Amino acid sequence: MRILPSTIHAQLDYLFMLILVVLATFSGWGSPLSWRLVTLALTSWLYSLLTRYELGPINLIPLPIHLALDMVSGLFLMVAAFLWLDQAAGLTIWFVAVGLVEIIIALLAETEPQQQEQQIK
Repeated sequence: MRILPSTIHAQLDYLFMLILVVLATFSGWGSPLSWRLVTLALTSWLYSLLTRYELGPINLIPLPIHLALDMVSGLFLMVAAFLWLDQAAGLTIWFVAVGLVEIIIALLAETEPQQQEQQIK
């Protein structure tokens, strides 16, 4: 059941990027893990800018593809802490939690932007 409006999802996308940068900071700024997190944040920012939804100014990527990328990103986060345990000491639960929340949000988000629905009416 898709219950999360695309406008809220768009806002959460940009908040998620900030959370990734915070995780990068706490995982030891400059470590390989922190660079992976920053790269993930920048990648999320880029595909959010390119998505056809309310906060995507370029409108190239359909929202269902964006949601699939969000799920891949969430899976990466859930696995990352276990792949780099020595670098993510004490943060494993945060990586898993943030990844899981991202996947849940992607599963609950509408697949069509509300903006588009309003233009059709």
